[in-house]
Amino acid sequence: MKKHKLKKKFILIGALAAVVLIVVAFSVTGESLMGKLFSVKPLKRVPSAVITETAKRSQIQKLGQIEKIPAALNNQAITRAEFSKLIVQKMGINPNPSIYTNCYPNDAETIGHWAEAYICYLVDSGVYNNTQSYFRPNDALTRAEAAKLFTTAFDLASLQTFTLYGDVPTNAWYTGYTNVLAANGIPAEEIGDMFRPSDVMLTGETGQWINSVLSYSNDTTNTAQISRGGFAALILKNLNIPIASMQATVPCGHAQGSEFEMYICYLVNQNVLSGNPTNPNTLINRAEAAKLFIQIFNLGMPGINNYSVYDDIQPSEWYTRYTNIVGMLNIPAEEIGQNFRPADSITKAETQAWLNNL
Repeated sequence: MKKHKLKKKFILIGALAAVVLIVVAFSVTGESLMGKLFSVKPLKRVPSAVITETAKRSQIQKLGQIEKIPAALNNQAITRAEFSKLIVQKMGINPNPSIYTNCYPNDAETIGHWAEAYICYLVDSGVYNNTQSYFRPNDALTRAEAAKLFTTAFDLASLQTFTLYGDVPTNAWYTGYTNVLAANGIPAEEIGDMFRPSDVMLTGETGQWINSVLSYSNDTTNTAQISRGGFAALILKNLNIPIASMQATVPCGHAQGSEFEMYICYLVNQNVLSGNPTNPNTLINRAEAAKLFIQIFNLGMPGINNYSVYDDIQPSEWYTRYTNIVGMLNIPAEEIGQNFRPADSITKAETQAWLNNL
């Protein structure tokens, strides 16, 4: 018994000696053992250009940006009420039932329905038209109807003059909606396939569309120039500001009658914009965009207006402070020391890239 214990003792001493030798070896090279064994590499930002659409969608799914739907329900027809709830939730909205109610006063089936607040929110947002007397919340939704409601809810422009699906005629009432879904790769059916517009929409399909439109909203390839109002709208949409909160600030005496009125009024209400904001439909240049971006996200940094981090900007320009901040925070694609192009109009893609890099 004593020999066995003695053997164990020598083994333990040998192991401790080995550890000491390893620690000494790493100390000589200037690197600690713990640092070597348990070092954590900093995460690197992957350029959006190398992220494929499939990878983006997969990433969104993993992040849980779609409501957890039991697998058994994926092949079940989705009702108009369930569809409404999913869409509103993905907008980041939790409508107040005491406010969003009685939007279909003649429809006994909708009044008091568990989804009434979601339905009424979409009516209030202009997605649903309540000039008809009945909403039929418990009825199944066809894929054609879903295409219209989906594109309207997510503000995707309609494309009407042609068709991208083999079973969708060019003159159908829903063609413009199915076209825009196809053009942006939202349904699983590819261009030229059958869309099946008369089939009922399934719960799983709704989830897949939502994942896809979230990927589309983060697209960084759109080279269209953006207006002042559009720039503000895109940022506030990305922040998931409830539409009701923005509408509550209207009217404010600015941008009256414009499609961007509630976005401008919200920024005025939040003291981001003051005085008399210029025409919201005017294109916004990159210098103006930098200032508005800094103001919305309150990214002020002291003592940075006496020099410029960009080659084509003088320290004395009114916007130098703002371009310095976005440059130092690595928000634009242009690195410090390059040209910022302050007078160029900013594009939707650049705006989205700035948001992604924030």
